[in-house]
Amino acid sequence: MKKPDRRFKGPAWEVRQEKIQQAIIDFYKPSFFEGKTVYSFGCAYGAIELKLLEYGANLVLTEARQEYLDYIDYYFKHDRLKTQRVDLDNEFPIEGVVDMIICVGILYHLARPDKILEKLCRHCNHLFLETEYLDTNRDHMMLCYVEAMESSENHNINRIGCRPSHGMVNRILWESGKEFIPITNDIYNSEFHVYNDGVRETFQISPKNFRGMWAC
Repeated sequence: MKKPDRRFKGPAWEVRQEKIQQAIIDFYKPSFFEGKTVYSFGCAYGAIELKLLEYGANLVLTEARQEYLDYIDYYFKHDRLKTQRVDLDNEFPIEGVVDMIICVGILYHLARPDKILEKLCRHCNHLFLETEYLDTNRDHMMLCYVEAMESSENHNINRIGCRPSHGMVNRILWESGKEFIPITNDIYNSEFHVYNDGVRETFQISPKNFRGMWAC
């Protein structure tokens, strides 16, 4: 196999990934992951999730772009690690219920984030969600748009994205019976993303400011 290249490089990306990883570990604690099956959707290079192997997790890392999975398969071989190519807009790989799903930075790159979030909730006992949101607590609103070209490294391969409102995320989690805690501590902020700004009802989006994390 040709040695894969890596995108999402640089100190700012590394800090962002470390902050989210720390939020997951702080909330669930290392002992939680022993023997747990953990799916991650939109894992990129697994920088956030691979740490969980140290705590005994069984990881399934999924991505729509095969080159990301090639990178993981080339550099990280482990008997408790699997990779799977998945286009969430068109397929959902889990039939039963798994212990945990991690969904970071992917929900708003999907055409129907509401429907996908409902599926995520149905198919796991625990969910860690990070997403950009439309700045309103109105719980049935989304902002949909055409994303950059398919070749862009962090956009939907189908070119349709949709920001769910903050209120919609809360509503779907609630209606799905999830006990959830929004994570708003500023220790998890990074240069790219801020999680403690709250909802201002501006009906706007911002890649940096209007972002949320929820632990279920």
